[in-house]
Amino acid sequence: MTARPLTWSDVNARWDTALSESGLKPALEARQTSAHTRALLTLCSALARRAGHPGEGPALASALATRYGLEHQMGLEPMSASLPHGLWAEALRGPHHRALLDALHATAACALGESGKRSIRPLHPTGVTTSSSAGTCGDCAWSFEDEYQSTRCRHHDAHGAPTPLIQQEWSACYRFEEPHQEADCMACGACCREGFHMVP
Repeated sequence: MTARPLTWSDVNARWDTALSESGLKPALEARQTSAHTRALLTLCSALARRAGHPGEGPALASALATRYGLEHQMGLEPMSASLPHGLWAEALRGPHHRALLDALHATAACALGESGKRSIRPLHPTGVTTSSSAGTCGDCAWSFEDEYQSTRCRHHDAHGAPTPLIQQEWSACYRFEEPHQEADCMACGACCREGFHMVP
């Protein structure tokens, strides 16, 4: 049986799930924006407050949309400036994070199939969306060499396999981060908590 195409109702349902996983309800204001854009802004504003960076919610929303090539489709300004690592850590961990990425993927897939007028970033070989940056897997803080000198990524791939094999020359995925300096780690602290097992 062929799977039916995603609809915008499906996309909005994914965003409702992402909000619910974070204990939030959809925002009722700003009706000039789409439901999925309102959901992203609501979620990112809450995550920014939790990370101790109130006011950075719109920037986080723009950064996530930009990483998925959705900034124009969602009516957000492209985001190229770096955000505090603590804010990224708050966005990409916790019970909401899988639902958030699922909602972004669904939005991108639906935008791609809508009359061919819009496009999304191509998929990374591990199955997730590529980044808009010029970085490569070898430049990324999440890459490392295992005991066999093979390059791997500390993130799971799209199918849930841990530390997938990667090639250093591959274009980076949306999770790309510059290697951290000591000052970054001191400002963030996430690797001393939930992420401790993911760092060397």
